[in-house]
Amino acid sequence: MLTNQVLRYEGNLHDACSFAMKAALSETKVPALKVVHDEETNEVSVDVCDDPYEYGVLDVSKLPLLVTVGQINGIHTVDTTIKEDSVTLA
Repeated sequence: MLTNQVLRYEGNLHDACSFAMKAALSETKVPALKVVHDEETNEVSVDVCDDPYEYGVLDVSKLPLLVTVGQINGIHTVDTTIKEDSVTLA
């Protein structure tokens, strides 16, 4: 689970949180796992690698990003400020 802590709101809250979460996930390192199957007992165990340099990364290339599009006087706007956001129609 990811949690964002917003320190200041200046517009584009959802967009900024979306970018922050994707950036955090792109830097996440997952420890390497080794799955061992004992054929005699038919048990499966998972061992976590102790070597901090053996890890996998998450593929975030297909994660969506939020982009807020507003409309002010018939003109579409992207990346609005808090003042612009307060008068948008969409």
